[in-house]
Amino acid sequence: MSEFMIHRKILRQCGDDLEHAVKRRTTEQSAAEDIFNILEEATTRTRIGSSRYKPANIIRKLHICQSTTHLANTCPKRGEINEIDIEKEPNVEKDDNIIEENSDDKSSIFSESSRDIENINSTFDIMESSSHLPQLSNGQLDLSQMQDAQLMKTKPNRGKGYTAGNSCITEVVIDNKPTKPLLDPGAFCSCVGKSFLRTCILNFEAQMLPMDGIKFNSASNSMKELKIFKTNIIFTHIKGNLRITVEFFVMENCSSIYIILGNDYLIIYGIDSHNNKYTYFTIGDNKRQRFAFLPFERKITVSKVAPVNLKLERSKSEQLNEAEISLHLTYSQ
Repeated sequence: MSEFMIHRKILRQCGDDLEHAVKRRTTEQSAAEDIFNILEEATTRTRIGSSRYKPANIIRKLHICQSTTHLANTCPKRGEINEIDIEKEPNVEKDDNIIEENSDDKSSIFSESSRDIENINSTFDIMESSSHLPQLSNGQLDLSQMQDAQLMKTKPNRGKGYTAGNSCITEVVIDNKPTKPLLDPGAFCSCVGKSFLRTCILNFEAQMLPMDGIKFNSASNSMKELKIFKTNIIFTHIKGNLRITVEFFVMENCSSIYIILGNDYLIIYGIDSHNNKYTYFTIGDNKRQRFAFLPFERKITVSKVAPVNLKLERSKSEQLNEAEISLHLTYSQ
């Protein structure tokens, strides 16, 4: 049994509220120590399992004779219940006042405990909502509390940080053909080049949709848009294939060798890239169905360097200095 399943069985024994509170603060990769710390914090804040109302020790007395030594069925003054005694009326009023005071004390205790519960729940909800909201980095905040970010992989040597990067290119199926799309959160829309789209779908011109007057610009030059092409993209997986419908802007002068799946459909279908110990992406709410990226191939070309005769080069430079020939001239000149 995996560690995650053990944690789930433990949380099921804690009740729905506590289980929900822990699940919102942890992930599948959370350790047991983190879960126990969250359980301890939640129980101390909400006082789950502790009795909030502790009644005082009340001495029970008989209403007839105010005695604590016997019960009502053995009371010697039982025959005087129906008799009218003027002198005992003030005592009866005192007893009624005592009962009313006891009931008022109980109601005040319950009201105070309910107020405490509401205050604790409100403060707990405020802290929970504020801590889980996305925070924007602000230079005006206090920088006294600082901690180093956790490394998910081994840090490369100095000057070799680029070797830790990975590609965001995966493999999908379009029109029963394998195709490579790029998941690009920096692109605000999805687009594809005309020449590359023709390699995937031959008669795509007949299926194109008209578009409004929209202008696109890249880092190098302005992009010449044609029309919109709508197609289905299938992500293959062992647990089940997923299909999404995407509308691409077809570009005339786009020289990319893959389709670009922009931020528009990444948000619509909830496609999230995860850079943990393993780089993968998920689609929708099913975070257990993980899709992999293609491995990044680093091609480093080294040109062949001809051997240099140091003595010959030194003698040439000395002869040129003695002959007072301009250094800007080459050997052939």
